[in-house]
Amino acid sequence: MWLTPFLCSILALGAATPLHELWDTITVKHSWSDAPRGWLYDSTPPADHTFDLHIGLTQSRIGDLLYNLMEVSEPTHSRYGQHLTKGEAEELVSSTSGNADTVKNWLTFHGVDASRITHRKAGGDWLVVRATVAEAERLLNTKYHVYHHEPSGEKIIRALSYSIPHILRQHIDMIAPTTYFGTFRTMRRTSFLQPEIVGPLDEADALANPVIDPILADIPPGCRLKITPACLRALYNSTNYVPKSSSRNQLGVAGYLGQYANDVDLQVRVCGLTDIG
Repeated sequence: MWLTPFLCSILALGAATPLHELWDTITVKHSWSDAPRGWLYDSTPPADHTFDLHIGLTQSRIGDLLYNLMEVSEPTHSRYGQHLTKGEAEELVSSTSGNADTVKNWLTFHGVDASRITHRKAGGDWLVVRATVAEAERLLNTKYHVYHHEPSGEKIIRALSYSIPHILRQHIDMIAPTTYFGTFRTMRRTSFLQPEIVGPLDEADALANPVIDPILADIPPGCRLKITPACLRALYNSTNYVPKSSSRNQLGVAGYLGQYANDVDLQVRVCGLTDIG
């Protein structure tokens, strides 16, 4: 039976180093100095409370995925518009079997029975473990607390930091729930107030003077205060572009920690984009 170079190195290292030392040499994966704005400490969860711990394994071919996306998105490339199938995309974001095996060894060493570990492939490779708060705290060298989000009233269990064995850093991209505080409910309840703008927005100027290079060129004055569909067209030099298949186009809006789509604004922007093509 052939072994991967990494597994061979693990065996060699394990022969010289006791397993507890191998797994106990830890490093911080992510940490906050305090809870993000809007979240307040509420209480300490019971040690026997159970939840699903999602371990995201390192994606082995993310570079190839980006390379493919660049090719199919470039109008002058021969592969333009030949988008990847769901299976092809999942293959490019999958992990190696060695990653999963190594992480499973770490989990079983800490008393997690193999029957509680589920390997899921959806947008990457994930190991899902049904664990108690006490188990997760021991695995990740952390303390979980219940935090309260005042605007939405939601309560969640999160940690301000977590650590993993140093040897697993190349095999684990992320673990959740840990330090990410955003949830779908808090995204829906998040809104942003537009500061008062003095003077009308010069959308006509934005359309008449498209920005060829947004890094080097001057942005139209109105767009320095508020982004509108006209500004977007000017910034991306697409003032005169007319979609050829508007009924099939789809728009995705990404949301990150502290920055979410505002439903009202989204309707205005989508309608605006539709009106101008």
